[in-house]
Amino acid sequence: MDDLDFAAKHLDWLPENGDYGRITKGMAMSYAALMYMYKKDYGSAKILLKDIIDHGPYELNPCYGEIHQYNNYWGKESVWEVSFFNWSNLDWSANGTTDDIWWGTYLTAAAEYGGWGASYVSYEFCRSFEAGDKRRQYSVVAKGETQPYTNETIGITPGRDGDFVGTENVPNNYSIKLWKEKAGVKVYTPISAFHLRYAGVLLYYAECCFETEGADSQEGWKQIKTIRDRAWGNMEVGQTPIENFPYSFNQSVVPVPDAKTFYAQYKADKGYTSDVWKVALTIERRHEFFAEYSFWYDLCRSGMAKEFLDCEYPINGGVRYDAAGRPCTPRTFVFDPNKTLYPIPTQEILTNADISQADQNPGY
Repeated sequence: MDDLDFAAKHLDWLPENGDYGRITKGMAMSYAALMYMYKKDYGSAKILLKDIIDHGPYELNPCYGEIHQYNNYWGKESVWEVSFFNWSNLDWSANGTTDDIWWGTYLTAAAEYGGWGASYVSYEFCRSFEAGDKRRQYSVVAKGETQPYTNETIGITPGRDGDFVGTENVPNNYSIKLWKEKAGVKVYTPISAFHLRYAGVLLYYAECCFETEGADSQEGWKQIKTIRDRAWGNMEVGQTPIENFPYSFNQSVVPVPDAKTFYAQYKADKGYTSDVWKVALTIERRHEFFAEYSFWYDLCRSGMAKEFLDCEYPINGGVRYDAAGRPCTPRTFVFDPNKTLYPIPTQEILTNADISQADQNPGY
């Protein structure tokens, strides 16, 4: 906290010398707020987050689908990201270079079309979106659908045409946040790894409002509405898509279901027991930050990990099709709450005189 506080006081909102990738005031304040949230000090976190919203340079990208685009570095929504250079191929010559090579990009392509380690997506996730939520089409291509950037249809190749594919029987659905193609050339690395976007700041602020003001916090629901309005494409109206964007923007504002009403019913249907606002934040984060490195940690921090898994991926004896005949995730494991924390590294225990093996986190 001392480090983050020092950084926030001495840095500006924009990076020094315009060198994006340097730590900024907004990044330091955001992670300080998150630290307070881990400590359950929502009041202190709320003050920092409100300051960021009121005085920071951040804005939501009008189109959710344009965030994960080729060479889209440090847009108005980025609070903290790691950017990567373009690389011409995916052979082993990338090893040992002085460039920052991130192989995670095209590796997420379906193996059916040359991917080496695809980012497979559960059928439950694909079915979880409300009608009209454009984050579904901007995030996933499922079996039978056509990848909008490459015009390749999933599941039409013999041996790759089942609901589950490969020797590990993984779902035949794929993330397209990182699987892109530009002008017929495979995109290998120039798509940033987003670790914190302004959308995350808004939802953290909403959480702090609920924690300090109660379940009926108007400000908390207002922030969720802002995220959902963007998700339904209402911020696209009057905007012009980037070049080669394979989707159409909304031409007029569309109605968005009221979040509080929708999630009250969703909570009942799924069997959640937590407050409606906590269910709403959980599912909005599930859809907003898919494949962006934060969702599991937010589940653990908010105490929602077990409830989310049990409601969205219930233990089913390991079957691959549900009672309605739909493909589903085979789950047999019982949730282990110890796994919401990492172990303290042995080297740290050995070299830190203030702790011993008795201080190790439970379960390790």
